[in-house]
Amino acid sequence: MARQDQKPALPSTLYDKDYFLTACEGHEEFVKTQGELLSRRLSEAFKVASVEPGMRVLDVGCGRGEILRHCARLARTLTGLITPRSPLTFHKN
Repeated sequence: MARQDQKPALPSTLYDKDYFLTACEGHEEFVKTQGELLSRRLSEAFKVASVEPGMRVLDVGCGRGEILRHCARLARTLTGLITPRSPLTFHKN
């Protein structure tokens, strides 16, 4: 239940493929490198996560999936949770 001073959540339908390729933070790096290079903010988040070989990783709201792509090089098990309309089709492998 939302507190009275909280704004309602945005509908998940706003987060479509166009949003992730044109407006979402890091979209320029993603389009140029297909997720190979992380934006500055995502690079910092990846460092903070301290992913090590053999770890299991859960990324809730994984968006384009570039953090999962970088985790795949190290982690043993990856799970990304997305909304039904999410663009995770960018990284199916």
